[in-house]
Amino acid sequence: MWGDIQRLAVLGARAHLGWARASALDTLTRTATHHQDEFGPAAQVSSALLRVAPGTDEPALLSTLQANFISSSLVATSIRQVVERSFASTRGFFQLMLGFLALGLVVCLTGLGVVMVRAVRERRRTIGVLRALGFRTGTVHRSFMLESSFIALEGILLGWGYPS
Repeated sequence: MWGDIQRLAVLGARAHLGWARASALDTLTRTATHHQDEFGPAAQVSSALLRVAPGTDEPALLSTLQANFISSSLVATSIRQVVERSFASTRGFFQLMLGFLALGLVVCLTGLGVVMVRAVRERRRTIGVLRALGFRTGTVHRSFMLESSFIALEGILLGWGYPS
């Protein structure tokens, strides 16, 4: 085995793309006879990853290939279909994360609203005293808005700094 030299015809080599690590990208594309030489006479090519030329009827080509090689149980797949499926799953994941972010925002705003309602209810007497001393309604309102802004800013800074 060692020292034997075999000549193989390599039709093409696929390189790593860095972001897409799939076995189809790592393998060498060879003819069926070389697969039989390497893996025995029962070896058959059972999948084909194809780039279809522009203007070609892709579904018809893929079904024709699968019909012609039905004895080999060939599964013909378009590279475009593989990429679209990959992007669809990635897009679905990001939409799920966006949903979680939106849910977190709703919970945050609800919590801030509850805190402010409790602050106003607990300080009814203080608000009354401030109004009796001559403070305008807008001034009292601005002081509560400033307080809620400070609480929101605290939450943002703690939430941003906590993961790191």
